[in-house]
Amino acid sequence: LQKDNAAYLAAFARSLIRRGETGEAAVWVGRLADAAPTALATATLQTQLLCRTGKAADALPVIRRYADASDGPAVDPAERALAAADLFDQAFWAGAGRGAADAAEGLYRKHKELSKRPDAALPLAVFYGRHDAPDRALALCEEALKRCPPDRVAMAGLAATSGGSATNAHFAKVEGWLRQAMAKKPDSADLHFLLGNLREQQGQAAAAEAEYRQALVRTPSHAGALNNLSFLLAMTGKGAEAVQVAQRAVDAAPGAPPGLLDTRAVAYTAAGDLAAAKKDLEAVVAVDGSPAAYFHLAVVYSRLKDGAKAATALRQARTAGLRGQLLHPLERATYERLVAELKP
Repeated sequence: LQKDNAAYLAAFARSLIRRGETGEAAVWVGRLADAAPTALATATLQTQLLCRTGKAADALPVIRRYADASDGPAVDPAERALAAADLFDQAFWAGAGRGAADAAEGLYRKHKELSKRPDAALPLAVFYGRHDAPDRALALCEEALKRCPPDRVAMAGLAATSGGSATNAHFAKVEGWLRQAMAKKPDSADLHFLLGNLREQQGQAAAAEAEYRQALVRTPSHAGALNNLSFLLAMTGKGAEAVQVAQRAVDAAPGAPPGLLDTRAVAYTAAGDLAAAKKDLEAVVAVDGSPAAYFHLAVVYSRLKDGAKAATALRQARTAGLRGQLLHPLERATYERLVAELKP
């Protein structure tokens, strides 16, 4: 009964945080802490709540307690280190300071040393990618390639090349791994999808579009390819087709996931249907207040000449962890313009 109660408390608190109802969420997170003080769910939700309320630095002792805990539910030490590393890095991106990133790096290294998984090096590689250190990231991918299939390594490689310091040499290395995997799986829609992601990182929109279309030839209902293609079409002035593709993605996914509705709203915005975009985004933030959704809602409100609501939505996006460098490259100019215009 206690376990079931904790699971219920965690689920409800999580939904409140996603909707931005932080005051009510604090009550339920407190109850969860009483019911399951050493559980990962407790540390995770405490961290998320503190980050969403501008108190990311206060999450650091919470995460450290979880990382160092020796009581409570039995957890593999490698997995505990990995979970705590993820939380420290989340706190860093929410403004907790460089110490949070240093703590995350140490725990990712600990996970790599303790884990017996063949892909144990990849979480550290992805961390270095997020922090724009592609040489370190790809060196770890090379190490993992000895024990992991090329497609698994290439996925981490995409994170490794996601920062502004990635060069043509870095991109070529990741593409080489993808080509190795494609030689073994020529009909794989997933691999064309990943190559499309790489082309986007390289700023090659037309080539990315072609790869997403190749993925859809192989798997017409591929949600990732439909979603990314719709977004790319919207960003490159093809709003009408973007809406059609986004609708295919929504129709193919049970329950209309918020991420797909967010992309459909971006497509509606590109097509000039601001009323439909507003409706989708207000529905999304009501159940899952992601930073991107709040940002896209700010864009819509701005275009509707509602500066007050636009400023509020942009402020909510930044509180939820949005930073310009985390956005798609084709959206960063819009973000900078909104920040200058609205001064949230």
